[in-house]
Amino acid sequence: MVSKLCLTYIKLCDKIIPNLTGGSDFMNFDLVTSIFLDNELRKIGIDRNLSIISKQFTYFSIEELSEIESLTIQGIDDIRFLSYLPCLKKLKIYSEDYSNVIAGGSYQDSTLFNNISDFSVIESLYQLEELEIVNDINIQKIDFMNLVNLRKIIIANNPNLTHLLNMGNMHFLETVVMYGNNIKVFENFDEYLDNTLDATINILDSNAYFSKVKSVRDATKLYEKSISGKINVQFSEKSGLLEYTTTYLSNMTELYTKIRRRLQTNKVFDKTDEEKIQFVYNYGLKIKFAQDELVERQNLYEEILNKYKGIPNFYKKRLSFLHNSYSTFHFNYGNCEGIVNLMHIILSILGIESENVHCHDRRYNYSMVNNHALLRIKTFDGWFYYDAVYDRTKLLYKKTYDEISEYVDLSEYEREKSEENEYGQHDGTNIRKFR
Repeated sequence: MVSKLCLTYIKLCDKIIPNLTGGSDFMNFDLVTSIFLDNELRKIGIDRNLSIISKQFTYFSIEELSEIESLTIQGIDDIRFLSYLPCLKKLKIYSEDYSNVIAGGSYQDSTLFNNISDFSVIESLYQLEELEIVNDINIQKIDFMNLVNLRKIIIANNPNLTHLLNMGNMHFLETVVMYGNNIKVFENFDEYLDNTLDATINILDSNAYFSKVKSVRDATKLYEKSISGKINVQFSEKSGLLEYTTTYLSNMTELYTKIRRRLQTNKVFDKTDEEKIQFVYNYGLKIKFAQDELVERQNLYEEILNKYKGIPNFYKKRLSFLHNSYSTFHFNYGNCEGIVNLMHIILSILGIESENVHCHDRRYNYSMVNNHALLRIKTFDGWFYYDAVYDRTKLLYKKTYDEISEYVDLSEYEREKSEENEYGQHDGTNIRKFR
């Protein structure tokens, strides 16, 4: 039985093909989409008993489509069909972690990765209650104007996602987790915080913080709202262990104000971009690499894993503090990622774009898993790599993709990124499209 909400939504679809078999209305999709939808229907116990070579295989009734309430999309290029799933409530768009693909691979030819060029259909799915977008290298913006029924949002590790639009219109959010995104614009930030006071989990990218906070006055006003109980939020950073690490707003405020004061004392804001980068790099060199703490952490990690057969939430902060920029700043030591995350935050305050890059460092061991974090910084001449951690007797400063590849294995995404011009466009050898 189709609900009233679904029937209302069906009326909005303007491409329904009526009465193809003398029964109810049908939709006709391309073969790839039809195979995907047929498999999804089978998962929920609906077998259409049609061969893939049947002329009717690509036709789906509205009643069939309305049975699909939850989808995980992987290895798909076109998601326009989502507009014809009137009862879809849970949507997950998932690719494998792009940073784990060693150079030479291809995202376009792998079923582990989506290659979606147009995400605009999501903006019309007002019936959605849960939305997850994970590890997508194409998506650049999400407009939440019509997604007023969302209760859960997971937006993770989407390196080109820069714009979150119309975020102030949602009143039912219970869980929000965002990390590893390059947020530059977060519309209606204050309204969003007002509407998520009662959210059980509310974690935003640290980049979202810096899209809002441009001065000590901004930081202080936000912190005062937290003290008076008007907002409830934490901020996250990408982490190679346990996915992300979080920082309380009070610590974020302290970090911002102290770093800004140090930059002003050293008159760094008056320097050229190259001089600013050199200052931040030298700062990173002075932070102690936490070798002993890493060994202690690894022993604790294995002990917890054996005891609990997993990592309980109450241990996650303790295990990931070496990756955290605030902890690295406070203790003046951290692992490679903690130092990289702190350098990234300093560069953000200086208005210079950078990104935490996971890679496999061949100098460290012979395993092929990612074991190191670098910083990729955007300069007037393009993207370059900086390593202020591993071997401080051999400085890796402003290295090209080819130069840094003498030491580390980077993903195919990094190769593509290195070939972007100053406008963020690829040189033409890459078929990826951005929206």
